[in-house]
Amino acid sequence: MSNNQEIKKYIVWIITAVVFFIGYKYISKPHENNSVNKVQAVSQKIPQIEIIVSPIEFGTFEVMTQDLGQMTWEQANIEVSKLGDGWRLPNLPELNRLFENMQTIGGFHDESSYWSSEVNKYGDPFIQRFNIDYTTPHQNSTWHEDLNWVRAVRSKK
Repeated sequence: MSNNQEIKKYIVWIITAVVFFIGYKYISKPHENNSVNKVQAVSQKIPQIEIIVSPIEFGTFEVMTQDLGQMTWEQANIEVSKLGDGWRLPNLPELNRLFENMQTIGGFHDESSYWSSEVNKYGDPFIQRFNIDYTTPHQNSTWHEDLNWVRAVRSKK
């Protein structure tokens, strides 16, 4: 990813965080002086910012072009389910396909691990390590409480 793309990505994240913080600060309590809800007041002052993530198609599934963040396996399943519309954690073959195409898809954190939807016979979830220097997949199971990255996929419509 070029430096300009990285800079644009971080600017979008910063703007999103600032808008979220300002919105939370002003939305969380009703006006003291009148009955107008601060949601209305804030929505007039702060324009809506919508980040659209266009999925990339890979055979039988689509993948988001951005990560949802770094979180535990339970949190990852909750956050992916909130997306609705069939988004989910990738299974191991899908995760391997993402690894094989990480340069094409972009946005993956190098030398980081990504959650899979699959678990081993003991109920421990699998992860796959994304490292630009790896030529073969590096998959293993880990603890639910570990923090790993999340990239959502869904079956092709």
